[in-house]
Amino acid sequence: MNAGRSLRWASVRDVATQVAEDAASVDAVLRETNEAATRLNGLNAFVRFDGEQVRQDAGRLPPQGSLGGVVLAHKDMFYRKGQVTTCGSRIFANSVADTTATVLRRFDAAGALDVGTLHMAEFALNMRGNRH
Repeated sequence: MNAGRSLRWASVRDVATQVAEDAASVDAVLRETNEAATRLNGLNAFVRFDGEQVRQDAGRLPPQGSLGGVVLAHKDMFYRKGQVTTCGSRIFANSVADTTATVLRRFDAAGALDVGTLHMAEFALNMRGNRH
């Protein structure tokens, strides 16, 4: 990553490499993420955004794993134990997961930082009827 270049435009590989080589801090990555999420909030992109909490928690531990320091936000269809997962439906508005999805466990093990969940079409169904 070039000096002065925004972390938000870097690839996942570049961010992980820069954090591993101490060329970028997890705090800087999360600060940029929080700023971008604030700008995107007007688009109603997030169901849940925990960027500031993740930033506080991440400051206590050094980044580890192949995705150490990489920020993750995912569709609101992947369960995380203890958190509400709606799958984009009002039916599950109060559904608290009792397990964590395999994909999220793998991202966690690789050191990714989960900052929240993103709005999606109900049950990931495409209601537009697009044809391929």
